Amino acid sequence: MPFVERLLAPDERVVFRTGLHPGVLLGGAGSFALFVTVVATLIIINNDKPLAFALKVMAWAIVAMAAGAVLPLCRLLRTELAVTSRRLLVRSGALRSRLLAVPLDRPNVVDLQHGWAGERVPWATVIAVTPQGEVHAFGHVAQAAELVRAARAQARGASGGRRS
Repeated sequence: MPFVERLLAPDERVVFRTGLHPGVLLGGAGSFALFVTVVATLIIINNDKPLAFALKVMAWAIVAMAAGAVLPLCRLLRTELAVTSRRLLVRSGALRSRLLAVPLDRPNVVDLQHGWAGERVPWATVIAVTPQGEVHAFGHVAQAAELVRAARAQARGASGGRRS
C-alpha cells in the first residue's frame, strides 16, 4: 500500500496498517445479489417460455449482480488505515478518495465499536475524533482491535506516557 508512504514526514514511520475486511461485500452487494437471484428465479419459474428466455434472464441477472458489486469492491480495494508514529491516516472512498489525518497527541483519539454480532465477526467500526471534535466512523475494518491498540500506544508515547 504505497499511498501512506507518500504522506509520511521524514521522521515518521508506519506502525500498523490495515484495510477493510472482505465482509464489506456481504452487506449491500450481497443482499442485492440475493434479491436479483430471487427475482430472476421467480421470473423463470412463473413464465412458460423457452430455454433461451431463461438464459437471457440469468445473463441479465449476472450483469446486474456484477454492476451492484462494483462500488463496494472499489471501496474495499481503495480504503486504507494506517497508524504512524505520530498520527492515524485514513484514505477512504469508492471513486473519490478522501484523506483523514488525525494526530495521536491526546488519549482516546481512536475507539472501537462492534456491531450487533459483537466480536463474532472479524471486523469492527473504528471511530476517530479530530482535534476539532469531528467524529469519523469507518465500518468493516479488518484487524480493528489491533489498529486501535497501536493508535493508543502511539498516543501514550506522544503524551509522555500519561494515562487517562
